[in-house]
Amino acid sequence: MKNGKWYKKMIDLTNYSYKKVKFSFKVVLNGRGSITIDNIKLANKTALNITELLPKKTKLYQNYPNPFNPITNIKFDLARESRVELNVYNIKGELVKQLYNQKLKAGFYQKNFDANNLSSGLYFYELKVNNKVFQNKMILCK
Repeated sequence: MKNGKWYKKMIDLTNYSYKKVKFSFKVVLNGRGSITIDNIKLANKTALNITELLPKKTKLYQNYPNPFNPITNIKFDLARESRVELNVYNIKGELVKQLYNQKLKAGFYQKNFDANNLSSGLYFYELKVNNKVFQNKMILCK
């Protein structure tokens, strides 16, 4: 609160699935039928800072499971809002599937890749963020 005014902060927690995010807050009834929420705290008892919830750097993780049949999960962290491409290539370098090609906000992302229509073998997935490229390999075993 600054100069007697409250400022609204919105936090989208949809990108934190499979991650433990605990926080507490104080609720004050002001007598006019509305509720004030104050003193938001994380589980470690520190004040909530939105930037602490965002990844510090962009990172591409190893898919899981690997080897897989026929579905695997590809996760990546995005440190700042950026244009993102996430593509899957076969051993010949041919594009098999484009999973993302859009601007995304900073956060944690995961995407299922269904290779039901592909044959067994080695595949590569590549994350392009601005001028940086991250790449990993995965094995489809049918």
